[in-house]
Amino acid sequence: ITRIRDARNQMNVEPAKRIPAILAVGDLLGMFAAQAPLIEFLARTEKPELHHVVAEKPKQAMSLLAGTVEIYLPLAGMLDIGKELERLDKEITQAQQEITRLQGKLANENFVTRAKPEVVEKEREKLAAQEERVSKLQARRAELAG
Repeated sequence: ITRIRDARNQMNVEPAKRIPAILAVGDLLGMFAAQAPLIEFLARTEKPELHHVVAEKPKQAMSLLAGTVEIYLPLAGMLDIGKELERLDKEITQAQQEITRLQGKLANENFVTRAKPEVVEKEREKLAAQEERVSKLQARRAELAG
């Protein structure tokens, strides 16, 4: 339930919107079948689709792992993929502009030699954080694009 709620939050899904969920629960099928209404209510999903094993991962679906349970959330049910790709492209562009700005600042010999070492280190940390952010955004975009 927590993993699904976290994914909803990460994908900016409206709180009231019910989303489809496919769960591969293995030998716990009976227990999950009994708890399906609880999952549906707490995770704000449609009736969960329960399987012993999911033979093939659904296309354009976010995959999560909670212990031994595999969870697939079809993205088409959660958001407008076109709008989300557009939003991600914009965010990637902004982050890349910030990376260019920080690289320019750190390439400036006057800045590196005259600024306090803590300030220079803080700028390097910002650069690393932005590079990691771009990497995550690009991975998410690739997942959405299929």
